[in-house]
Amino acid sequence: MCHHFGVPVSVIINKADLNQDQAKRIHEMAEKAGATIAGEIPFDRNIHDALMVGKTIIDYNKGPAVEAIQKIWAKLQLE
Repeated sequence: MCHHFGVPVSVIINKADLNQDQAKRIHEMAEKAGATIAGEIPFDRNIHDALMVGKTIIDYNKGPAVEAIQKIWAKLQLE
């Protein structure tokens, strides 16, 4: 549907480091579909901790997922 309406498509791979073969397949599928990979978010136990105290991971501001999400957000803002 995005292609039909000319909407650009970006993909974000969550927990990308848990299954590198699957992440590679997602990269390949995105390329075939003409989508770009906006970024990858690593598995981060801090996400669970943030949810347990009722915060987003950005508000919790701990762990590698925060940095990855901030980089992806900055990249998407430039596109």
